[in-house]
Amino acid sequence: ADVSNGLSKIDPDSVTASTLFESLSKSVSTGQAGVEIQRYRKDDRDDCTRLERYLKRETYSRCWQWNTAVELLSTLRNGSLWNNHVYCALLKLNGRAQEIAGHANGPEITMGIIETMLANEIEPDDVTCTVAIKNLGKKDENDNDISWKLALRLLNMMKSDSRLPTPNLFAYSAAVASCASVGNVA
Repeated sequence: ADVSNGLSKIDPDSVTASTLFESLSKSVSTGQAGVEIQRYRKDDRDDCTRLERYLKRETYSRCWQWNTAVELLSTLRNGSLWNNHVYCALLKLNGRAQEIAGHANGPEITMGIIETMLANEIEPDDVTCTVAIKNLGKKDENDNDISWKLALRLLNMMKSDSRLPTPNLFAYSAAVASCASVGNVA
């Protein structure tokens, strides 16, 4: 821990980051009041991570927990910090914010997180991919109906991209549920 001006600052690691995102995700509740939609200012700093820049450009939410997570990203720049657990916790928070608070651009953010993982050579595991597919089955405030197509796209990517795990029963089940959520199961 770093102590300056009498205040203690915790040096983040992957466990701390995933715990923070998991805690924020678990605190999203159906009865919570939405906050005023927060739009982030354009941030082209060189020290901005690709994910941080993407999220600040593409997301805004009535969910204070999601807004807090996006702001936390600026303090979590250590490259060794990011792993499957951290990204999966961020995906879970994205899903809860989308489900409970009408989080905008949820499906696009989900795919952006998976694409960021692959670009950073972090191979998503089966749990991370299944969480992502589940997120794609949730409607956003715009009643987005492209999400099931993105769920099937990710499922097909899992079959063809060697960096992704082979789909298991849970991934297929999540994809079927995603299609069913918009009435696309015959």
